[in-house]
Amino acid sequence: MWMSGSTEIPAVGFHKQIDIEFGGEERVNTCALCVTLKHLTPAVEDPVLYFTERLINSSTFGDM
Repeated sequence: MWMSGSTEIPAVGFHKQIDIEFGGEERVNTCALCVTLKHLTPAVEDPVLYFTERLINSSTFGDM
């Protein structure tokens, strides 16, 4: 829902697969079905855990 802005998966599916990009800030583009995650810092010991937490908490990307 946070990725597409849709409350359910459309019967014919989405127009494309979800893109994951890396950049300077974390954000979600619902029209383009794209999530942008921050680049890893050297202090990150477990990249899988780091990105899993980011995706789980991504519904709050736009919250200030």
